[in-house]
Amino acid sequence: MNCINRLALTSILVTSVASLPALADDIDPSAQQTSQNTQTLVNYILNLGGYLGYDLTQPPTPKGDSPSQQLLNPNAIMGPQLSLFDTLLGALPVDSFSTQLMQFVPSNGNSPYADLNALANTTFKTPPYNSPTSQQGGISVSNLIDQQNYQQDPVNQAVLNILATPDSTYCMDSDGVLIKNCTTPSSANPSISNSQVASNILGKLPATYEFFTYDYNQKFLSQLNSNTLLSPLLYSTNAGGSDTSSSPQPSNQTGLPAQSQAQQASNFIRYASGAVMPMGLPQQKDYDTIYSNAANVAKNVPIAVQMKAQTTLANYFASLRVYAAQSSVGFSNLYYILSKRMPQSMPNNQTSSQALSEFTMATWRLFNPDQKTPNVQWVNQINQASPATVQKEMVTLLAEINYQLYLNRQQEERLLLTQTMLLIQNSRTNQPNASSIVTDNSP
Repeated sequence: MNCINRLALTSILVTSVASLPALADDIDPSAQQTSQNTQTLVNYILNLGGYLGYDLTQPPTPKGDSPSQQLLNPNAIMGPQLSLFDTLLGALPVDSFSTQLMQFVPSNGNSPYADLNALANTTFKTPPYNSPTSQQGGISVSNLIDQQNYQQDPVNQAVLNILATPDSTYCMDSDGVLIKNCTTPSSANPSISNSQVASNILGKLPATYEFFTYDYNQKFLSQLNSNTLLSPLLYSTNAGGSDTSSSPQPSNQTGLPAQSQAQQASNFIRYASGAVMPMGLPQQKDYDTIYSNAANVAKNVPIAVQMKAQTTLANYFASLRVYAAQSSVGFSNLYYILSKRMPQSMPNNQTSSQALSEFTMATWRLFNPDQKTPNVQWVNQINQASPATVQKEMVTLLAEINYQLYLNRQQEERLLLTQTMLLIQNSRTNQPNASSIVTDNSP
């Protein structure tokens, strides 16, 4: 449209210039009229120069000082874009059970995007998520709640906790007393029973007139606030950096510790997802009985009893895995929100996050904190920019809008997955029950 306007204006100017001599001869051949027409032509040319971004009343400037046709702030544009490219991939939750599962694209192909695989699981690599670091500011597994072998990403660890947190009867001695970090004959790694997890999270039992007091509840108040997860653009991992009025629980006390803003957010997920209350797996005596029948350990179990026990166990473990798979959708969504705000190291020796990079890209044209002087803000610069510069800025904005649309598609995909899980769960509650056709004479 700008090009069309320029051509139209130029055509009008040329037509006007061509008609000036004839106009002068027909109306008034005097020198005064000719001077007036010449002044009109000068005004036309000055207006055209102003439209194109040039002040023709000033002498030509050196080439280096001439009106720029380039982007206004190329560094301000490229910085957030490069940071966003790395932080977007580094914040995507991945299945880190093996190197092959952590790939964005197959590494054995010729795709130029194979190098992006190195960015997978970035937010949970420093410190390594599978190394307990409760005394530091980063997030990691906790020996108070998580089962071994510790996983490299929180979603896998949450699923493992569902499947591998034993009933308290597995961690009792012959007198019925709980054994801390008990081991089983089939595993050398200590396990934490469901009752021990709850006890570890609670810490010391509050007295009768203590549990409702502020002094008791302030230790974990911020861990139960969803704003702890959502509000920051970049989590702080500095231990003890929060306000003392809602300070994290000191490490020398029992309970789930949180020494930094990132750990506060991680603990909120543990509370909100119900990870602090592990589901009850079968008691040792019950499982031992039904397994003995299913495996015919005593060699004298009737075939009908054995088959029934096998079917019961098969249905139970299938249902348990369905529950764990469906729960992983919620875990993934929550840790995706957390991962977007986890600090990542950038090539320019700065620290950023996906959320901070997106905020910077979306707002720096409205206000750029790096530009303290008002007249170098983007809004002021664009008012003085040449048409060519404005067009280049528009193209850059279109590219950034396309990226925002891509982010929307990612969010929509997660919403679709979540809604599909809800639909499946609702369908399962209304599924036909075969027991309704069983008669009294059925075997």
